Amino acid sequence: MDCPYAKGRTDLLEVSVGIGGVPETVDSARQAALAGLAADVARVIARQVEHCEGAAGLPDGDPIIG
Repeated sequence: MDCPYAKGRTDLLEVSVGIGGVPETVDSARQAALAGLAADVARVIARQVEHCEGAAGLPDGDPIIG
């Protein structure tokens, strides 16, 4: 997500979540859980750590996996 600041600085916030170890078949439930965790982490970082403009308006909940 874009992370603009009032002072003109613009950053890009990227969060990646994965499970280490031996690769297994990724089922849809596990993929949805990981996507939800990544979304939660991104919201916390954007709102509470980086204080990105507009971060308070980010939707809560899990992302749509298409």
